[in-house]
Amino acid sequence: MKLILVRHGQTQANLAQEFVGWSQSSLTDQGYYQARQVALGIQNPPDRIVASDLDRTLTTAQVVCSTNQWSHIPVETMSEFREIHFGSWEGQTARQIQSQDPIQWQAYLDHPLDFTFPQGESLQMVKARVQRGLRTLDQELGRQEVVLLVSHLGVLRVIQDWLAPEVGDRFWDYTFPQGTFKVLDLANRHGEF
Repeated sequence: MKLILVRHGQTQANLAQEFVGWSQSSLTDQGYYQARQVALGIQNPPDRIVASDLDRTLTTAQVVCSTNQWSHIPVETMSEFREIHFGSWEGQTARQIQSQDPIQWQAYLDHPLDFTFPQGESLQMVKARVQRGLRTLDQELGRQEVVLLVSHLGVLRVIQDWLAPEVGDRFWDYTFPQGTFKVLDLANRHGEF
């Protein structure tokens, strides 16, 4: 299986520098532009197009499809590829959280990989969820099929981290700017999701 990983375009919440996981946030004009640029960079149509079930990824996928005239390929949604759930921190900026919840904020800064967001998820929960989604795709597809997956920074980092376990804990080192894509060929990988 080949994955074309796409990060959704810029959103209103991104501009406001808000923690936005499971909340909805619309693409900005720049976000639409980024989605069109992604489309121009992908030459061949994939076998499947999958997005998280949040508007920003679904809209990005739809823009890619319409730009490339891939109306014959339906955009499927899978909740397994949602961003991390920031719980009670959803829709707030770092400054607001630090002011309202300084103890939890410091715990997050001290141990971000082990932190569970108040009324939300931990990174381990996200990893398990993403793994389920990848396993589902892997079971449904052949080794040579191509999936365009539109998702979120946290999810894309989880996938990249999973694919390179030998380099140690590099989760925060993986960059994936909004409205960009990377191609990963998993046909020759060893092991299961």
